[in-house]
This record gives sequence, C-alpha cells and structure tokens, in this order.
Amino acid sequence: MIPQPSDVKSERNPIAKVSELIADLPESISTDIQSSARPRDFKTGDVLFCSGDPADEIFLLTKGRVKITQVSGRGLEVVPRLDLLGEIIGRLGLGP
Repeated sequence: MIPQPSDVKSERNPIAKVSELIADLPESISTDIQSSARPRDFKTGDVLFCSGDPADEIFLLTKGRVKITQVSGRGLEVVPRLDLLGEIIGRLGLGP
C-alpha cells in the first residue's frame, strides 16, 4: 500500500506524488493502481515509450533521470525535457 502524504517525511519523496495523484480516485481504482505497481530497472539508452504508442503505463522515477526526446524537422534530436527523481512519466497519455 502507498503511504499517505502525511506519512511521508520528505517533500521530495516520490511516493508522496503518487499518493497525491491518486487521492481523489475511487478506492477500487486506487487499489488497482497500487496492486499493479512494481519496480523496474532500465539501463542508459532504454526506450520507455515512443510518440504515438498507446498509453498503458506510467512511470514513477525513483532513481536516476529520464531524457525526453523528439526528432526535429531537420532530423536532429531535441531534448524538450529532462525528468528527475520523483517525476511521474507518461501520465499525459492517460487522459485528462
């Protein structure tokens, strides 16, 4: 079970962000999210998802950083965002 924000000692604790994100969801949905959460390790250069992929996962960054990239019209890699510890990645694709 994910601790409630009041149980978390540091504002930078990524679990606090998840707790805030799901706090207003119905309990059954919140429980489903918590029960399906699992740790995953990625190596440098691994791709989490590509633009246009169906959004069926979100990621809570608990270690390291994630570089979000796009390819410009001239074929160059552009880095519009760098996500750091505590960021939730992929939630925009899940809807409003």
